[in-house]
Amino acid sequence: MAVIEYKIMEIDLNKLSTKEVFELINALNKRFIAVSGWGFIKDSIITDFDESSYFIESGYSVDHDLIEEFFKEFDYEVEDGFYEFKFLLSYSPAQVGCYPPPNIECHAYYDYVDSIIELKATVEEYKTVIEIDNNHLKELPF
Repeated sequence: MAVIEYKIMEIDLNKLSTKEVFELINALNKRFIAVSGWGFIKDSIITDFDESSYFIESGYSVDHDLIEEFFKEFDYEVEDGFYEFKFLLSYSPAQVGCYPPPNIECHAYYDYVDSIIELKATVEEYKTVIEIDNNHLKELPF
């Protein structure tokens, strides 16, 4: 896997004009896709992950099949449990065209840039909540 380097600048958003803010958002959206979501991770694999498990915070070209494939194949180096996460992905070189750059040319895959993964419930806590929910559903009149 190629190492991707990004130059980070300090920007005082209060000093930017509205036009500059939109230019910055546009530049970020052409380069990155930000995804937030949740899921149960067991044995370093996310289970039952689909389009209802995440939402797109920002991005220019979104391919839900590729996003789901990425998350199902990602190696989560965490203990088993229910997690919330935020992932920053970049478009693969095959997706970025050269006339004029960075046009998105084809859907290929997303490269991992960084993530924040936060434990929300242990396996025991998760099972307890699911059991409570299932018992509640049994008591519904319909």
